Amino acid sequence: MTPAAALVVGRGELTLAAAERIMVERKVKKLPLVDAHGVLIGLITAKDIYRQERLPFATRDGHGRLRVGAAIGATGDFLERAADLVKAHVDAIVIDIAHGHSTVMAKAIDAFRKAFADAELVAGNVATADGVRFLAERGVNAIKVGIGPGGGCTTRLTTSFGVPLIADGGIKRHGAILEALLFGGDTVMLGSMFAGTEETPGDVVRKSVVLPDQQRSVKVPFKVLRGMASIQAIRDRLDVEDDEVVDLEALGAEGTEVSVPARGSVRPIVQDILKHLCSSISYGGARSLDELRQMFRDDPMRYLVKLSASSKRESYER
Repeated sequence: MTPAAALVVGRGELTLAAAERIMVERKVKKLPLVDAHGVLIGLITAKDIYRQERLPFATRDGHGRLRVGAAIGATGDFLERAADLVKAHVDAIVIDIAHGHSTVMAKAIDAFRKAFADAELVAGNVATADGVRFLAERGVNAIKVGIGPGGGCTTRLTTSFGVPLIADGGIKRHGAILEALLFGGDTVMLGSMFAGTEETPGDVVRKSVVLPDQQRSVKVPFKVLRGMASIQAIRDRLDVEDDEVVDLEALGAEGTEVSVPARGSVRPIVQDILKHLCSSISYGGARSLDELRQMFRDDPMRYLVKLSASSKRESYER
């Protein structure tokens, strides 16, 4: 190991730019940060700087670390799982069930808050104003809105309940992202839009596809996408959590497993989304998203135009 006297170190909390200058000048790839007493308080690496520059819009905390959230469910060992996540300094914990305006959710939130009063808690799903108030009154920090819109969800098909609020999944075009943000959402869920990319979870399988112009079959990579209420996901959870063997078919799955074509990195998709969001703000006559949201709240009918069937086809069918 390098002796302490020979180490190249940074003093105090440095900005990435200052750390990069030291690392370039001294030709090192790792820069320990120490306080006035020589105690180690941090470490900056060349890879950290590269990732920050490569992903400038990633959601990070005050120390430049990627923010991480995790879901725990609302029954069983959810408090034990929450305790492990809090111990690991997760940024947000999600209690995510199909029907968030329920006694099950109320009991879960109450138990969670008694154990972890200061933890950031997201809860859902709800699809009514009463449901939002129900969760807000119980002290959650964020609310997940929308029931049954995702590509892997079959709740609306199997129960005829659910509301297609665009803040939670089901987004197939970039323009819907702006609509979700204007109508009150602070964030949007993009499941199917990212499905099949390298960064998303799921197994890659190869399927035979017939090329119509050549009339021959080729093997094409697909990625498996599944709803968390699908039979396959339920089976995996039971295996992981070592629950008793149950009749899976009797559980009444409200999700499905599908495969979508593998399509490379998510980066160009995110870049296109950002470009189109900026264009939407410009078309709205605003200089920022906050400004456009305020303009929309002041006069929503200025931006809302009822479309005829012909207008919808002209706008969205390509």
